[in-house]
Amino acid sequence: ACKDILPTKENLVKRKVLVDSFCEEGQVEVESSGHLFWECPKAHDIWSLSKFHESNGLSFNSFMDMMWYVVMEAQWE
Repeated sequence: ACKDILPTKENLVKRKVLVDSFCEEGQVEVESSGHLFWECPKAHDIWSLSKFHESNGLSFNSFMDMMWYVVMEAQWE
């Protein structure tokens, strides 16, 4: 995920495996890793159950940012 090599639809279109890169959920946004992890409605449902939920004031720009937070949080605890 940190290297953006997951088989998202966006990456599969780049590799010429798929023709359509839109998310199954809404067919409006491209299924990139950012969309898959944070923007997709299904991702919101999952994150709402974790301690990383936006209501806790946490927001991440990339998967790597979230990983750094997790590592630093584990060190402090």
